[in-house]
This record gives sequence, structure tokens and C-alpha cells, in this order.
Amino acid sequence: NIKNQKSSLEDSKLNLIGTANSFNTIIANIPKKEQALIQISRDQTSKKAIYDYLQQKKAEIELSIQKSISGESRVVEKPQALLDPVSPKKGMIYIVAVLFSLALPVGFISLKGMMSRKILFRQEIENLTSFPIIGEVMLNDSKEPIVIQEGKRTFIAEQFRRIRTSLAYLGVSHAGKKRVLVTSSLSGEGKSFVALNLALSLAMTGKKVILLELDLANPSLSKKLDVNYEQGVSDYLQGNCEPEEVIKRTAVNNNLFFLPCGSLPDNPSELIMQERLKELLNYLEDIFDHVIIDSAPATLLTDAHVLSPMCHATLYVVKHKFTPKVYIERLEQETAVNQLVNVGIIFNGIRSRGFTKNGYGYGYGYGYIHDNSGKKTKERKASKA
Repeated sequence: NIKNQKSSLEDSKLNLIGTANSFNTIIANIPKKEQALIQISRDQTSKKAIYDYLQQKKAEIELSIQKSISGESRVVEKPQALLDPVSPKKGMIYIVAVLFSLALPVGFISLKGMMSRKILFRQEIENLTSFPIIGEVMLNDSKEPIVIQEGKRTFIAEQFRRIRTSLAYLGVSHAGKKRVLVTSSLSGEGKSFVALNLALSLAMTGKKVILLELDLANPSLSKKLDVNYEQGVSDYLQGNCEPEEVIKRTAVNNNLFFLPCGSLPDNPSELIMQERLKELLNYLEDIFDHVIIDSAPATLLTDAHVLSPMCHATLYVVKHKFTPKVYIERLEQETAVNQLVNVGIIFNGIRSRGFTKNGYGYGYGYGYIHDNSGKKTKERKASKA
């Protein structure tokens, strides 16, 4: 019995081994079948998409054929056309072009002004320093050194008359405070031009005025007055002559006297610091109603800082499009160390702006315009120029 059972179990074992081998064979064939199934599914999806697209096109074509056959389409509203094109709009383009043509130069000029390192506007001076601006002088196109004369009613002459009146703001008068120093930051800003015409303007009021050429480094007043004197203030300071020998009456006005520079010294700054200069100023103050002094530029030499304490007012000339802003910005700092007494600023060389560059005006109802002959004539105006 046991032998029979053992034999039966061995047969069963063989059957199980055969069954296992069969299943192993099936399992080994599964990846190949799965790959085939995936390929079949991909082909099915692609063909289904093509079939659906063709079905849609078929339906659209059938629908369009039905509409064309039915003949039920009708015109709801007839088309209309305007004489002017819908686009582009000419009016809008013209407006934009005009605005752009105005904005572009204004922006360019504003940007140029902001980038400039030179003084361009009165407001810039007022922002950079607290010293008052007592006068403005327009650009002298004629290049003549003397712009104010008897009976000559030009705009630039009126500006110097206004500066003459503004001297009272600085306390200058013929009764007590007579000495006025004229200086600037750099050479070429027109300080000698301002000093000469201001002195002439004062002389035209009947006052005796003496104009001193104390720019001993680079004198220019003698050239402007078209005179050439061998002796002058430098010779007096060296003890070679007396004041009466070097004081000259000018040909432009009987009340205007001139004290020239004389020979150019080797040590101009040291000469100015001598006691003889104070004696000369006291002597001139006793004789004349006004003493106008033309000095060397304040930022280049110390002459102006030495002379200013001896005077009652200092006129500081600033030239349009010439004077660097940094010099005006440092003016108060330098004045605190090297004192400039009673400073008033004159804005010189102002160029006319705008479209009417041949006419100049100011806000009291009067203006000056160029007539056809090139001369300026006075014109009454109803509003500010």
C-alpha cells in the first residue's frame, strides 16, 4: 500500500512539474503579446481620429449643400461706404505730429539746460546763492564798449540806469558810501564793461565819478576808452607819482574821470595791500561823488578780496552761458573766509529767447524794437513784453 501511494505521489509530482513548465512558457510569451496589443491600440486611436475628422467634414459639406439648395439666404442690410477712409485718421495724425514737433525741441532744450554746467537762467543764480540780483544786462551785439550815451534810449542803456537806481538797495550814495567794487569769477564775464557803463551812467546824473583800473594783472578799461597813459595807479602805489598826475578826465563825459592802471607791475597783489591804496581811496572819496573800482576776477586772484573790505558795495558779474555754476555755488563759502562786502549780483550777457529775438521788452508797458534801419525805437505796449 505504501509503495502504491509513493508511486502515486511521484506521478502527481511529475504532473505538477509539467504544469509549472507550461505556465512558465506562457509567462515568457506575455511581453511580446503586450507589445503587439499596444501597437494595435495605437493604430486604433489614429484611425479613429481620422475617421472622426472625415465624419465631421462630411457633415459640414452636407450642411453647406443643403443651405445652397434651400435658397433661404437674404440681405439684411445693404453695405455702405464713406468718402473718407476709415483708417488712417488724418486729423489724429496731424495732431500727434504737431504735439510731437513741439514736445521734441522743448524736451531737448530742457535736457540741454539741465546738463549744462554754465549759468543759463536767473533762477539758477537765486537757487545757488542768497546774494541779491540787482540788475540784468542783455548781450551787447554791437561789441561797442560804451552802450550808454546822452539821449540814447536803448534797452541796454535802460538796464544800466536801473542798476544805477538799484545801488541804493546796497546803501551806495554820493553822501556817504561812495566806493563800489566790480569783480567776477573769471576773465571775460564783462566786469570792465559793466564798471565803465555804470560809471558813465552815474556821471550822466551830474555827479563827479572816478573810474579806477585796478585790474593790474589784465587791464582792459584803457583799451575800451581808447586811451594809453604811461603812468597810473601802479606808479602811484610804487611812490613814483601823485594822484593829481594820473587822474584823467574822459572824453565821453565831463563828469567822468579815469585813473588808469599804468605800467604793469610784477607784484600786483602786494601793491594793492599797501597803505598807499587806502590813502588814495580816501583822497578820491573827498573829491568825487562816486568811486567805481574795476578789480581782477575774485576766483583767480586775491585782489578783489583785499579791495572789497575797503569798499561799501561789491558788484559780482555773472555772465550767461559763460560762468560755471560751481563758482556761484562756492561764492558764499569763499566769502565767509575771504570777505566780499555787501555783494550784489549783476547777470550779464543775457541772450534774447523765443521767436521775437529782435525785440526786447520789460514789464512796465514800454519796449524797444528794431526799426528797418537797424536802430532801436521806443514803442508803447499795452501788456508786459
